[in-house]
Amino acid sequence: MIEQIVSEAIKNIEGIVFIALMSIITIKVKDLSAYLKAKKELTAKNIGNANYNMYYGIAKDVFNIVEEGFRNSKVVEGFTSKIDYFDNLITKKIPGITQDEIDYFRQAISGEVNNLVKGSGILEPADEEPKIEMKDSQPAPSYVEPSSTVTNYTDITK
Repeated sequence: MIEQIVSEAIKNIEGIVFIALMSIITIKVKDLSAYLKAKKELTAKNIGNANYNMYYGIAKDVFNIVEEGFRNSKVVEGFTSKIDYFDNLITKKIPGITQDEIDYFRQAISGEVNNLVKGSGILEPADEEPKIEMKDSQPAPSYVEPSSTVTNYTDITK
């Protein structure tokens, strides 16, 4: 009798252990599935970022080519505007790019260049008259006569 009860208990325990193991395996498979899905999305996102960076670099190169083409003349052969020339070149370099993407890259690069130019101060107006500050608040002379004699001359050939 005890052997029969022990035998039945072992069968029940085996069933419970089997169900528990199957539950754990199912949970792990779901976790693995979710992990692989997240990894796939992350990889796709990274590839998208890599493509964006690659396309942005190509667009900058095309922008520089366009600027160089129009630097010495107002027209590049076959193109009357920088925009048309940019659009033509970038569609050759990046097949399948949409017009919205082309416009985005052109405007983004133009903005970057404009910010660099503004930040450099190269377009700021130059002072028309140099400002000379004098000691003791004396006004700056408007014209200084060159002296006919040199003072404090040191001969550096000796």
